[in-house]
Amino acid sequence: MKKAIMLLLVSVFLVMPLSSFAGNCGDVDNSGSINILDVTCFIDYLYKSGPEPDCGTSYPGICGDVDNSEAINILDITYLINYLYKGGPEPDCGEITGTIVIDPSPDALNAPWSLAGPSGYNNSGNGDATLPELEPGEYTITWGAVAGWITPSNSTQTLPEYGTITFTGTYVEEPVTGTIVIDPTPDALNAPWSLAGPSGYNNSGNGDATLPELEPGEYTITWGAVAGWITPSNSTQTLPGDGTITFTGTYVEEPVTGTIVIDPSPDALNAPWSLAGPSGYINSGNGDATLPELEPGEYTITWGAVAGWITPSNSTQTLPGDGTITFTGTYVEEPVTGTIVIDPSPDALNAPWSLAGPSGYNNSGNGDATLPELEPGEYTITWGAVAGWITPPGEMQTLTAGATITFTGTYVEEPVTGTIVIDPSPDALNAPWSLAGPSGYINSGNGDATLPELEPGEYTITWGAVAGWITPSNSTQTLPGDGTITFTGTYVEEGSGTVTDIDGNVYQTVTIGTQVWMAENLKVTHYRNGDPIPNVTDAGTWSGLTTGAYCEQDNNPANVATYGRLYNWYAVTDSRNIAPTGWHVPTDEEIKQLEIYLGMSQTEADAAMRWRGTDEGGKLKETGTTHWSSPNTGATNESGFTALPGGYRRNSGTFRGEGNIADFWCSMEYNESNAWRHSLQYNTAQVFRGFYAKEGGLSIRCVKD
Repeated sequence: MKKAIMLLLVSVFLVMPLSSFAGNCGDVDNSGSINILDVTCFIDYLYKSGPEPDCGTSYPGICGDVDNSEAINILDITYLINYLYKGGPEPDCGEITGTIVIDPSPDALNAPWSLAGPSGYNNSGNGDATLPELEPGEYTITWGAVAGWITPSNSTQTLPEYGTITFTGTYVEEPVTGTIVIDPTPDALNAPWSLAGPSGYNNSGNGDATLPELEPGEYTITWGAVAGWITPSNSTQTLPGDGTITFTGTYVEEPVTGTIVIDPSPDALNAPWSLAGPSGYINSGNGDATLPELEPGEYTITWGAVAGWITPSNSTQTLPGDGTITFTGTYVEEPVTGTIVIDPSPDALNAPWSLAGPSGYNNSGNGDATLPELEPGEYTITWGAVAGWITPPGEMQTLTAGATITFTGTYVEEPVTGTIVIDPSPDALNAPWSLAGPSGYINSGNGDATLPELEPGEYTITWGAVAGWITPSNSTQTLPGDGTITFTGTYVEEGSGTVTDIDGNVYQTVTIGTQVWMAENLKVTHYRNGDPIPNVTDAGTWSGLTTGAYCEQDNNPANVATYGRLYNWYAVTDSRNIAPTGWHVPTDEEIKQLEIYLGMSQTEADAAMRWRGTDEGGKLKETGTTHWSSPNTGATNESGFTALPGGYRRNSGTFRGEGNIADFWCSMEYNESNAWRHSLQYNTAQVFRGFYAKEGGLSIRCVKD
């Protein structure tokens, strides 16, 4: 039968032309065109253990899956022959694309833009746009000018595979400018000035000036000193758009001396005072006084105490040349009582309150109140509840004779509440937990729980101990208003506990059925005998290896702590042993044993080159989206295996799949070029079983001997 097919294909090849194809989906021998040699390559691969199809580029699915069925088989050969010789549809292996949304605002401007991206991509348009099916990579948008509006800055973003990015550009209307006139007098002084305004504006000059085209906003002028003249005070004005403001400053010639009048009252008290001024001036006396021929400048009066009277506050004034200032100080006889002002806010609430004080004093009311003639002593206010608002705390103050105190209570509108979901696993443990949050919140329980109407803020969960299981670490999250957060805690059954490799790396282990597995990806850099495993970063060198090597995902050592390292298959089978003593890289049968224990049928476990089972992959994956891409379908980690998406390195040396795929080697080869692997993915709860080129880099999970 195979010979007959080959004769038929050769005869067809001899009479039919080659077909060029823009792309590489069906070009499985990576020759640059699709022809009968690609059909021959298919047959060698499927029926003669030939090399894996190589289209020379990356895309979802399997290279050579020309009918996009997610498997390579005889139907792909038939499909390719139909395309080459019977006018059938073009090969379709699926494409990796993304979507870009362009959103300038305001919408009414219909603002122009141009977009540049990978492979020479260029596009332009006006206003909002959605551009689907774009090649992933780095894109840069340039916003066009709109008359009368400030153009947004250009920006660059990276479009991920299957993702969507949005370029937003906000145009701001250019402000109308205004004019400032500066007019110091007398003009002959040509007085100095400096002007400060918005956006760090600073200017200075002398004499009259007109300053056009200034940004609207608040401006402050500072007048400079002129010898023999009193400097005008600084002043501030607001310049409106398209308006004019004038700063006037009048300089007054300084006279030689001035007079101070001191006038305490009542006169009968003959109250004491002391006066301090410029050049070390000091004077003191009692009662009324007139002090002539004083040096102009700043003077401060201090009133002395008089028994039974409240002393006026000290005060300071500036004595101008040839001028007079008066210091008045009114002594008030000390009263027996005081006044309390009650001021809740917002006023519209008319909030309730109650007040307790000395000698059994009690009062209550709503909203603002002034309570005079109260006995001095300690008073405590209690604010009443208002629906939908947070009640202020109570407060205590001491009222002294003749004084006034104010109780202020600010009601804050209650924020929107949120919900916390607590999800320990496995569910059957009904594991204990306690939760602490804002405002002293404390709660505890067992097993799954949903806690609604909680105050937004930071919450910390503490997982309780369960005999025979390893307790998850405590964790903290912030609950947003009107939002939901989930605390997940995975209990791992105590097995052998930990294992340590030749480098001293300590790995958690987990017992699943009768097997004991590492619960972390391998990260060792030496074989068991101490020989180093080469770290190969160069893509070209990696692709040509036939001996053991390792690398970090994206050649970034920061990935090791979470995802471990990636190894080619030659390191897996090196006789110096990559696994710790008493452990080994699992066979294909040992991984199938794990899958069957988790619920997969024997028939499904034996299937190859497809996704198998139902939810066994979800039972192996770490929960949540801290490391896995959303939606991390079906992830429960009830096995405690805690699979992490370390991605893989292609046999070409490029990296793929971090956050999306967990790929694990088996120690058994599939054929001369390929070895068995098992894979988990972010968007399915099943497990893939297939093979991969031995030069590729995958993760390793060891199993105990």
